Amino acid sequence: MVHVTYVGNFLSAHGINPTYAEALAPRLASDRIKVRTASDRLHAASRLLDTIRAVLATPRRGSCLIIDLCSGPRAFPAALLTCGLAHLRRRPYILALHGGDLPTRLRTSRAQLLYMIRHAHRVVSPSAYLAHAFAGYATVEVIPNAIVVSDYPFAARAQPRPHFLYLRAFHPVYDPETALRAFAQVRAHHPEARMTMAGPDVTGLQAQCQELAASLGLSACVSFPGRLPKTAIPALGQEHDILVNSSLRDNTPVSTIEAMTMGMAIVATTVGGLPYLLRDGETALLVPPGDAESMAEAMRRLLEEPGLARRLSENARAEAERMDWSTVLPRWRELVEMAAAQAA
Repeated sequence: MVHVTYVGNFLSAHGINPTYAEALAPRLASDRIKVRTASDRLHAASRLLDTIRAVLATPRRGSCLIIDLCSGPRAFPAALLTCGLAHLRRRPYILALHGGDLPTRLRTSRAQLLYMIRHAHRVVSPSAYLAHAFAGYATVEVIPNAIVVSDYPFAARAQPRPHFLYLRAFHPVYDPETALRAFAQVRAHHPEARMTMAGPDVTGLQAQCQELAASLGLSACVSFPGRLPKTAIPALGQEHDILVNSSLRDNTPVSTIEAMTMGMAIVATTVGGLPYLLRDGETALLVPPGDAESMAEAMRRLLEEPGLARRLSENARAEAERMDWSTVLPRWRELVEMAAAQAA
């Protein structure tokens, strides 16, 4: 039996968007692998204590840890402490890199970041972007974020409707205002266009977006349903034909993979991991961040250029099929079994 301690954010019960860890951890468990997670505690001190207890309880033999590493001001030092404790107790750990902003830690926290990387049994990332960013410091294995492809019905967008979807949190890093301003420009040429902006309001930015929509005369054609459960995503994909990702920083967003799987035509920015996930002119149209005019032009191209949306739609679906759990999960199971063998 392999014992895995997975240290990451497991906070969806508190109304916070589930992280990829919440999808991966239960799937890793099998008749050969036992998984313990940390932490589902909301408050920082309680989370830290829960994580320390989980690391200390990790068996000496036949075990390993998976430690999610993000760049946030709380997440980064928490991961550093966890890696240090695991190393001190000689428990092998797999370091999972997350977040489009993580490479900035090479400038601001270089020594701490390299400590975590160098003592890891393996370093993994869901994107080639982070693998490339850290190539000079470690061999990073790319294991893509996975979904159940069969849960997302595909429809080629041969003649896309002007139904646009923004599917991210309301946070400045995702720049929803630029998506709104671009949509306003599109609607000047397609008055039947509508947009849904769905996601949790983590900073109070949704109210500002609603005010912006009103000032642009869009209140009647832009809806704000808030945070939606995963089960609602396939229906959203059937109701909308074009996904708009206006991020200023990003890595490998699952919402974009879901859109690819459903065959939605995609307009996204050229930041972080997005150009590694999406190929401009082949699986999506990519535009500079913060540029509403370029975004609007790309959105209009999908509506007005014959054959473009269909080609992107079909190519994106073919790419997404390689990210099904049936392909990705065996790689994770092999990885943890190899790491645990080191502690045998």
